[in-house]
Amino acid sequence: MRRIGAVLFCLVIGCFLLSLAPPPAASQTPARWIRDQYIVVFRDDVTDPTATADFLGHTFSLHLDHVFERALKGFAARIPARFLNALLLDARVQYVVPDQEVVAFAQTVPTGIQRIGADHNAVAAIDGVNTPIDVGIAIIDTGINQTHPDLNVRGEPASS
Repeated sequence: MRRIGAVLFCLVIGCFLLSLAPPPAASQTPARWIRDQYIVVFRDDVTDPTATADFLGHTFSLHLDHVFERALKGFAARIPARFLNALLLDARVQYVVPDQEVVAFAQTVPTGIQRIGADHNAVAAIDGVNTPIDVGIAIIDTGINQTHPDLNVRGEPASS
């Protein structure tokens, strides 16, 4: 009898501890760092990221994989360890981070879109097929109709 009580006690404590742990993220995969591959980010005052990346690539004999010009300014390249400190000390470089392989997952349709069937709207072509359409959208805010029945949230008549 004591043995069963001890087992039940351990099960209850184990379940309690498991409930405190965060749920595992099914869509996350561990990052895989790419050896000797880095992303170099320039300072904001760099006006020509392509020319700066080309210059640094030539100076350090780097093969540039990609030059970033919009969301951030910088480049991705395979950089031998012996050149990392020199790049970090360059006045144009803000920081250098190791590059990693990431995986993108399919987009999920939000519940609100599903409720109104917009994900199956052939006119809007947003059913997962990337078919661009030429539609202009304008939103005209005419204010609030205070007497509209949907605004009667407390069961009282709406006042004007």
